[in-house]
Amino acid sequence: MTGTEKAAVVTKMMLTLSADHRIFDGQVGGKFFTELALNFSDIRRLLL
Repeated sequence: MTGTEKAAVVTKMMLTLSADHRIFDGQVGGKFFTELALNFSDIRRLLL
């Protein structure tokens, strides 16, 4: 069959966090990205 489309996961946005580890703990940055990913994965969280 021609014209058959399949769903696929694609990267839409790349994020980078740059921080001075003398005053910013890397674990906090990791938690930030984890929470951000949760917000983007559930559209209802973005609406609240």
